[in-house]
Amino acid sequence: MEGAFMAEPSERSSAVRSFPVAAVTVVLALTLGLLGGLVWYVLDSYRYFKTTHHCFLQVRELTGRIVHLDEILTMSARMAATTGDLRWEERYRHHEPQLDAAIKEMYVLGEQFALQAKTAKTDKANANLVAMESRAFDLVRRGQLKDAASVLSGAEYEKQKELYRLGIEETTAAINERLRRDYESQNQKVRIAVVSVVVAAPLLVFSWVVVIRLARRYNAERRKIEKEREQGVERLRKALGATIRAIAHLVETRDPCTAGHQKRVSDLARSIATEMGLESGRIEGLRIAGMIHNLGKIVVPAEILSKPTKLTDIEFSLIRNHVQAGYDILKDTEFPWPVARMVFEHHERADGSGYPEKISGREVLMESKILTVADVVEAMASHRPYRPGLGLAAALDEIAKNKGGLYEPDVVDACLKLFSEKGYRMAY
Repeated sequence: MEGAFMAEPSERSSAVRSFPVAAVTVVLALTLGLLGGLVWYVLDSYRYFKTTHHCFLQVRELTGRIVHLDEILTMSARMAATTGDLRWEERYRHHEPQLDAAIKEMYVLGEQFALQAKTAKTDKANANLVAMESRAFDLVRRGQLKDAASVLSGAEYEKQKELYRLGIEETTAAINERLRRDYESQNQKVRIAVVSVVVAAPLLVFSWVVVIRLARRYNAERRKIEKEREQGVERLRKALGATIRAIAHLVETRDPCTAGHQKRVSDLARSIATEMGLESGRIEGLRIAGMIHNLGKIVVPAEILSKPTKLTDIEFSLIRNHVQAGYDILKDTEFPWPVARMVFEHHERADGSGYPEKISGREVLMESKILTVADVVEAMASHRPYRPGLGLAAALDEIAKNKGGLYEPDVVDACLKLFSEKGYRMAY
């Protein structure tokens, strides 16, 4: 019966579903992958659209600048040929490097879009125009204004101007067309990404709903098992308490004159330990030890335990042997606390004058030192077969006088405080 009772929580525990780690991992990986891909795609699209917009603006600005500078150079050359004023050449030479730089920028931009052929044609036409305009300025400097005007209004000059204009327009149109196609292609990718997210999002939401439900079911089962385990532990604790009380009652049947002694010692020891601030687990172990600290007296003859006269040395040695007997009975019992050791040490003294080992100081458990003081106070205050009770005042005076000698000072202080300040009373 006891084996079945002990195994029940463990058997139920084995039936608990394991936490859905694999499902959570897969769904989390898919979610992070989708979110990561979406973030990357948004950033990449932003960079692309930003670059494309910059290119559109750059092409527009370059085209306008080239047209404007070309008109300045043409006008400067023709005005010099008409008026003979060479200050127009100075203006021409001032703006010529700016036009060359603008055409080079267009050439570099064209290389990015594989338009070298178109930009080269524009560059060649520009070089021809510059050569013809330079020849016109030479004629102006020699005073041949008609010949200079003839160069700048001739068919070849107009042909080069037309080639130059067409080259600029074709290059600009080609770049804009390429940008437009790339822009449309990127838009298509964005639409595909949006559709993918719209399709995947409900599936991920559904997956997370399933995972959350599995996790909640797991947690509910765990809570149920934990509750059952706590209930099992509580039943075991109650069973242990009942067993301890039965053992205490057994001892008292052997020594009826000290009935209730172990219970009162146990209660006082627990109160002292609480006043000293010991952990709850240690206090519980001390309470159990107090309930059965005289267990070894079951091996002492009943007539000695209830003898109304002074004990002989042999009889007293038999009484003293009860701590060893109690230890031998309990030593193989697997308590969560050192109950057997407390029973063995409860007649030791802080100065080493106790029994059975005459140990002292840190060699003795603090719980044993507490049990010692509680045992002395209760024994002196209560009636014994060989003497009447000495009273609580005498018991407290005994531990106060021997504080630091026979008894641990901290334990004595806590005990005295219980009776003098906290109103503690032993129940008889």
